[in-house]
Amino acid sequence: MERLATGKFTFGGMLKSEAEKKESIVAKEALIMELSQDVTNYDVIRKLLITYMATMAIPSYQKQAKERYIIQMGLMCRSEVGNAASLSNCWHAFRQLITSYNIKEDD
Repeated sequence: MERLATGKFTFGGMLKSEAEKKESIVAKEALIMELSQDVTNYDVIRKLLITYMATMAIPSYQKQAKERYIIQMGLMCRSEVGNAASLSNCWHAFRQLITSYNIKEDD
């Protein structure tokens, strides 16, 4: 009755022998110890990953991103210079066509 009043009574406990109860307690304590060690290991892994990200992965990504940006800007500049040259050639040819008519321009 005392166990029932304190909330420690279970039907499973009522059906188990003392040896089974002790074995269950030992198994649960072992599981608790294993889970505690897992938490410690996960904390170490988390710290290692944070260090790796901060010292290796993020700086490498930033460097690669800058290089990709610079390459793309260089390609765009090359394209724009080509476009400007084509435009200049077009206006130069147009100017030559106009001067071929030998009409004096008013300034």
